[in-house]
Amino acid sequence: MPTLRPIKSKTTSGSTGARVTSTSMTKDWKRTIQEKSLPDDVVNMVIDAYFAGKKDGFESAMSKDDKILTKVFKENLTNAMTLSASLVKIVDKTFSIKVKSAYLKIESKSTFKVILIVPVNFFLSEKRRALTDLLLNYELENNTEIIDIDYSVIPNKKSLNLEKLYLDGFSFHYANNKRNKKA
Repeated sequence: MPTLRPIKSKTTSGSTGARVTSTSMTKDWKRTIQEKSLPDDVVNMVIDAYFAGKKDGFESAMSKDDKILTKVFKENLTNAMTLSASLVKIVDKTFSIKVKSAYLKIESKSTFKVILIVPVNFFLSEKRRALTDLLLNYELENNTEIIDIDYSVIPNKKSLNLEKLYLDGFSFHYANNKRNKKA
């Protein structure tokens, strides 16, 4: 199954939305060194127990409704990724072009946006109208009360800034390894 993977970023956003680097968040913290050292296997056991307890505590603290919403969101995200990967293959085959990439943005637990990046010469051609019709029909066929995916197309030009896409929330990048190996 094709996968979408998160785009890695060098910066993070704080609760105010300001971008900060990890060094600015940690400059006032110092590591306390213990005089007594523990064997590596004991340290690993403590760390494993911490993460297991953290996971168990989180899962038990979730209400039944929270668990249902989490399950629905995961299913919708998986469906959005699968439908978008299928769409890329359909576009490649139908128009005999290579869609460079697809980027997915999560709007809500049931609403997603996907941007397809196509060659510039195709984007500027009359064939783009047929692609727009295909995208609209694909949306109509696949969108339901449970999931809504909006598809858009942009050209793969030199000035395309993928970092801006990431900052706009398109945090998943389509990476179909089989398609990339053939190209």
